[in-house]
Parts: sequence; structure tokens; C-alpha cells
Amino acid sequence: MRIAILLLAALSSSAFAANTHCSKDEQVLLSCQLAKSSKVVSLCAAKDIAKDQGSLIYRFGKIGKPEFTFPESAKDSLAAFTYSHYFRSQVDRTDISFKNKEVEYQVFDYYDGETKPEYQQGVRVLAADGKETTLLCNKKIDAHLEKLRGVIACDTENPLFDCE
Repeated sequence: MRIAILLLAALSSSAFAANTHCSKDEQVLLSCQLAKSSKVVSLCAAKDIAKDQGSLIYRFGKIGKPEFTFPESAKDSLAAFTYSHYFRSQVDRTDISFKNKEVEYQVFDYYDGETKPEYQQGVRVLAADGKETTLLCNKKIDAHLEKLRGVIACDTENPLFDCE
């Protein structure tokens, strides 16, 4: 019985680790497999993240073979991201944004109790030519983007602007 419990614990932790690009030294703020894809989007933070302390990294691609990592270095990475939040009755939306060259990325976690589906999570990619692509998570996940409130700069240009 004890061996079965240990085996089950090992399998469940390795299954969790297989669904994220975050390392054991990082905390997962959002990580999911994308709908109709084998690719995973992950937003990973240092375990000790705080204002002016720690790091924040975005990774995208197949597990074990990320195609895109931003920023390339964890040094001063907090300055590369912005935070915005919107809340009202039945609606709660959080965006974490960054820009790489001429492309803007928004990792998002949305709840809207007035629509179906109620939850949408994933990443939105806005190209310089105005083309927008939204990549949704294949299922609802536990996201923890609120941990970045007060840690990274507020995105005052986002219409969801609310960082208080």
C-alpha cells in the first residue's frame, strides 16, 4: 500500500511537471497546453518574487523544447512586463503584457459570468501590422497572475487599467 501511494505521488508530480516550462526553482503563474496543439504557454516567476526582486519568464513551445523564451535573460526581467486588471460584478480580467521587437504579447486570465465559456485563459499576440492571434488554453487552469500586482509596472495604456 505504501509503495502504491509513493508511486501515485511520483506520477502525479511528474505529470504536473510535464505540463509546464517552469523549473522546480520557479513558481507557475500560468501554464497550459493550448487548444488543438501540443504546445504549452508558461509564465514562470522566481519563488521569491517581489517588487524589484526576482525574475519573470515567458516560455512557449513543446515541453522540453521551448521555441520562444522572453526575456532571454532573467536579469532585470521584471521591467520587461506590465500588469493590468479589471474587476466588476461577474467579470474579472487580468493581463500580463510584454513587447518583443514589434510584437506585443498578452498573457491573460479572464472570467466573465455573463458569457460562455465563463473562463478564458491563454496568450494574445498582436503583430505590428495589426493582426491579432488568440491562443486559448485547452481547459480551465489555476492561474496566479494576481501575484504580479505591485511587483511589475502597471500598464497605463491598457483599457483594463487598474493596478490599485
